[in-house]
Amino acid sequence: MPLVRGFRALRYNAGKIVDFSDVITPPYDIITHEIREDLAKRSEYNFVHIDLPVEDLSKTKYEKASELLKKWQRENILVRERQTSAYWLKQRFTDIRGIQMERLALLALTKIPEEKENSSQILPHERTFNKPVEDRKALIHTTNAQLSPVFFIFSDKERILQQCFIKYVKNNNKPPDISVVTIDGVLNELWQTEWNEEITQLFENKTLYIADGHHRFQTAKKVLEEKKKEDINIEPYQYVLTGFVAFEDPGLLIYAPHRVINNITDIDYDTFFSEMGKYFNITRVENNPVDYVLQKQKECEYNNNKKYSHCFGLIIKNKGRFLIEINEEGYKKLCREKTRALHEVNVYILHKVIFEEILKLEPNVQLIYETNPFRCIEMVEKEKAEMAFLINPICPEIIKKCADNGEFMPQKATYFFPKIPSGLVMYELTKESL
Repeated sequence: MPLVRGFRALRYNAGKIVDFSDVITPPYDIITHEIREDLAKRSEYNFVHIDLPVEDLSKTKYEKASELLKKWQRENILVRERQTSAYWLKQRFTDIRGIQMERLALLALTKIPEEKENSSQILPHERTFNKPVEDRKALIHTTNAQLSPVFFIFSDKERILQQCFIKYVKNNNKPPDISVVTIDGVLNELWQTEWNEEITQLFENKTLYIADGHHRFQTAKKVLEEKKKEDINIEPYQYVLTGFVAFEDPGLLIYAPHRVINNITDIDYDTFFSEMGKYFNITRVENNPVDYVLQKQKECEYNNNKKYSHCFGLIIKNKGRFLIEINEEGYKKLCREKTRALHEVNVYILHKVIFEEILKLEPNVQLIYETNPFRCIEMVEKEKAEMAFLINPICPEIIKKCADNGEFMPQKATYFFPKIPSGLVMYELTKESL
């Protein structure tokens, strides 16, 4: 069985959907209650009705999702592709520096490795938790479909994926099947082409790294194990819906959600700055600290001392704005930790040295995770938050190193932008999809 293959996706029928922005959504796990309400009002066919259903007095939310999926197929709102296909996603967006970027992804199926097979074929960098896995598992059991892709990254130094896109899409002047601007302001263009063995061969002997969707991948594995106990054809369950982006793609951006501390009192700031000064160089800045942090984005490149540059923006209520950068003592402290990769992760440094040792925060302290650095500043200087730490984007190589070493990053260490939208393609777990 190939590691990566094409499939016959369930897709929205362009003849039935006037505006795809009314139906395509972000992944379920970043949709807040308010965003869900807005999406649901856009159309009765908005994908959120299935991917993030709500229950009523007569049915569970999973039953409602299943009924809708079947109903939309009967009404030809969702139709199955006629041939085994590859789905190419080009995303155009603006990064936090205001620079126009684009990224290429391939949507396809990936075989879930058996226990006896090479366990290093697909590697995670985050831990998973039972509650979200059980939620997704219940949804798969009722809908018999994988609704959102897992986001994989892989090495493609020869840029073969890009070459295939040019060969099968660009050289044929093929217009996109779907062109939609999602609520995050990203232009998403999707093309369908016939699957070619050249694409299959690209992924032979590759290690795949889970970028986003750890819980979705874990859910697919658990569903497969359960289906093996039933008297059915398990082949459809041996694959997981995935989106692939190359490490080398210049549009691969990995942000680290910034940390805002709301409920913290009785800080002796003289002691705080004294302790911080042992491990960090501290500089007061008058302008926007985001600008200073962005200047340090070369942390993804080794400097002359072969060390990564680790710096943070720090905003403290009624104290000011600061740039803090780890010093030699800080490096020495990290090198004493039993880790071969995590000491290169900014979020790990923040949690281990500042949160645990200096601030002595309890493990269950409620942090606010915010992707917009300007919003973080506003929460401290104009609202009730006490302090905020602004974190540089993460280098893809660091994720690879952590995954290769079997080291898990702290919770919410990465935020891949843009996300791969949900609703572009769906994988119904039937032989007709293969």
